[in-house]
Amino acid sequence: MKKTHTLEGINPKKNRKQNLSNIREAIYKFGPIARNDISKMLGLTQPAISICVSPMIEDGFVREVVQENGAEMERQLGRKPVLLDFNPDAFYVVGVELMPFMTTICVDNVRNEIQRKKLIDEAPPEDYEAMIDMVCKEIHGQMEGLPPCPHGVLGVGVALPGFIEEGDGIIRS
Repeated sequence: MKKTHTLEGINPKKNRKQNLSNIREAIYKFGPIARNDISKMLGLTQPAISICVSPMIEDGFVREVVQENGAEMERQLGRKPVLLDFNPDAFYVVGVELMPFMTTICVDNVRNEIQRKKLIDEAPPEDYEAMIDMVCKEIHGQMEGLPPCPHGVLGVGVALPGFIEEGDGIIRS
């Protein structure tokens, strides 16, 4: 009789990717956070944390922050801990909401802090090409004058609220 199992080995590449993902998530959710705290949270060694975080710091996604005076700090002796946090200015994300009678364009930083927001108080063009041109022009206009960031725009999300008639490609609000 053949035995079956559901165990799966973890190859080092897959394991490294998962560790990187978990470390990024910990920094994003709990930052600023000390490497030691990430180590305890994820059950990884501090050198493993440092190896994974170094490229993120070099690329400008993560930054080191020295903790200033606080209630905890007053009781500690020695060096101030160096904390890790996402660089909020590493890249921008753009959101576009196309509604029947108005369009909203919003540019946020990594921490979802609004950098620019514009309400266009008119219906988007019905012609697809004209609508795309209008949206692109407005996005470029919103990006002008923003502080430069090392990684530019990470992505653009477009929301089309309403019911979509699949066969016709028509959105009903």
